[in-house]
Amino acid sequence: MTKGSDVINDEKSIKGKGNMSRSLIAIAIVSFFLMSAFQIMISGSVLAETARTEIRTFTIGMTEPVMSANPNVGANDADYVFYSYIYSELIVPDKDGVARPNLASSWWWMDGQNASTQPIPTDFSTLGVNNDPADWPTGSIWEYNLTEDVFWSDSEPFTADDVVFSIKLQIGSNYATFWAYQPYTRWIFDAQKVDDHRVRVFFADHFTEKPVPVAWGYSFNLGMHPKHIFEGMTPAYIAQTWDGTPAVNLGPFTGTDNLRQEVIGGESITLVRNMYYNFTDPADGKQKGLGYIWKRPIEIDRLVMKFYADENPLALDIRMGNIDACKLAPVDYLALKNLPDKPKELILISTLSGTVYSEIVHWNVYKGAPGSLNPARLDPALSRASALATNKTHIVDQVFKGLGMPGVGIITPVWPEWYWNPGDEPSTFNVTNGKNESASDYEVLYTYTKPMKNVMDFDIDTANEILDAAGYVWNADHTVREVGPIAAQRLKDMGLIGDTNLVLGLELSFSDLITQGVSLDSAIADYLKWEWDHIGIKLESLLVNVATWSTMVYGYTYDFTQTYWSGDVDPNYLLFIPTSYTIWAWNEFGTEDPVYDHYYDMQAKTFNYTERKHWVDECQKWQYLSGHTIYVCYPETTFACSEIRWTNWGNWTQHPNLAIDYFWGDNPLLYHIKYVGGGGGAIDWGMTTLIIGVAIAAILVIFTRIRKKRREESMLSEEEEGDSGEQQEGT
Repeated sequence: MTKGSDVINDEKSIKGKGNMSRSLIAIAIVSFFLMSAFQIMISGSVLAETARTEIRTFTIGMTEPVMSANPNVGANDADYVFYSYIYSELIVPDKDGVARPNLASSWWWMDGQNASTQPIPTDFSTLGVNNDPADWPTGSIWEYNLTEDVFWSDSEPFTADDVVFSIKLQIGSNYATFWAYQPYTRWIFDAQKVDDHRVRVFFADHFTEKPVPVAWGYSFNLGMHPKHIFEGMTPAYIAQTWDGTPAVNLGPFTGTDNLRQEVIGGESITLVRNMYYNFTDPADGKQKGLGYIWKRPIEIDRLVMKFYADENPLALDIRMGNIDACKLAPVDYLALKNLPDKPKELILISTLSGTVYSEIVHWNVYKGAPGSLNPARLDPALSRASALATNKTHIVDQVFKGLGMPGVGIITPVWPEWYWNPGDEPSTFNVTNGKNESASDYEVLYTYTKPMKNVMDFDIDTANEILDAAGYVWNADHTVREVGPIAAQRLKDMGLIGDTNLVLGLELSFSDLITQGVSLDSAIADYLKWEWDHIGIKLESLLVNVATWSTMVYGYTYDFTQTYWSGDVDPNYLLFIPTSYTIWAWNEFGTEDPVYDHYYDMQAKTFNYTERKHWVDECQKWQYLSGHTIYVCYPETTFACSEIRWTNWGNWTQHPNLAIDYFWGDNPLLYHIKYVGGGGGAIDWGMTTLIIGVAIAAILVIFTRIRKKRREESMLSEEEEGDSGEQQEGT
């Protein structure tokens, strides 16, 4: 039957179309997989291009905010870390503390005769006093050759005019107005332009105007101010009123238009790359800028300083990788270190700080202190006894969790070339009757001798013996000592009081001035209060805010306090602080000792390293033996870094100035770290091969199934045709 046969042929035709559709689907699937593989192969170059244009952000977490964008106002470490990102100095230490060129490409020192015979000589008549070249000894005049092709962040060229303006702005009658750099400006008499890229600086005592040689002219960390911006403004406005915005600067980063509000808000500060730090000048097509000249490539596009009011969120954010680096409290550092599931990208670092950080407790020993403070605080016997009753090892172990070492003087061993380590030579301490040693009735009431390295060791028994001999007697309840007749007479004979009746029976009870919110200081205070009870000295903590602390400490209206100090690599900066030259300024200790001043003067003007080191050691030995200034700890600063976005952090123990808290000049870490986050780069051939393999396998499966299905359909078709024939024959 033709009709039946036609029906069968039509069904075959339909089935054939179905097979064709499956083939088309298979081809589409194959095309999809092959195109996916192809996209993966080309995506590497696309992502690499994207990586070159994305904003590479580096975020640092800090527990204290920046108080002012004005580099002449800030006092906290966070302030100076911020300044180091945007401002720049003539010469700065590298990651190992070695002075390297920066705004100055080279430098040397000379005497007046040499300066007067240079190709461009100094006209000494312009100096007023000391107008004879012979007045200026070798080392009292330094010449700085400036780096060329350096530009301010507003594109103006940096020249000798800026250096002379910046120095003269802060010396002479303006010395007291600009307090931030007084360890340097105290000794600068004048600065003169030699030519557009050379400056001569003349060093002399600020008060006597006598020329003095300075060995630290290579460590001249004075920030530069752009003359074209500040010329015509009063020094008082620049030093105190100006809020630091807009910041026209020379460093690798600069502030945004939001800088003023960010400082006020105290949550974060965002800095962007200074485009004139490393750029191509369109006028001549040449590479220029401070970063280019000294080969400091920086991969950071945006630097964010994020501020935390509490340590816990900070520790959580670094653990989660929400920030890239931070400084941690010792307890948080150890908590992260001991995590069983510590993220593999988290790097923990503990090391002495390149900023020469030391933790200090000290008495107010300024004899001219206003008010009615207890005069017993000035007695060397009480100072020595309190120092012996301070267990520095306990403080290191309990307060700093073992992350540090007991202190000696104001310079830590982070820079071993300037550190003094007490030796085995004998050292003797005498409690006298207060008379002058040359007086006929001079008498030693008590004495002890130990090796220098042990003479200040923790010793409660000796501390009590000293106070007994000095005339401080226990009250009836044996809870606190009082000024007895012997002590009262000693204080009078030392010139500390006029009438013994005014102090008889006065308790050795003192306030311990503590800054609110500084947990380490509070912990030290709690320990001292407990320990000093054993020698009859009572301490009561007085918690105040930062502003009140500064007012009381630098106004000498306190008894005892906790603090810290840090400084640059050269010892001059830190050794300057305890001198009498800094009373009512930097000297919070109140020390006025001509012996120490002499030691300081000698180290400052001695150029030979061995000879200078001797005087540096004498300064530190004086501090160590004083008793009234107790260097309880050289803390190891504890950090955490995340390698999710950045790597190549370096070894901060071997190279201390790589640490994120380093601020004496631009931080070398900024051009050391490398960006790894935010996208791919090279083709991932492993993944590409995998996908292609999957595609091929899928193709084989699909075609196998199609062929099987076709065979089944063909057999079914033949069976149907056979059945149809049998039916016809039967019909």
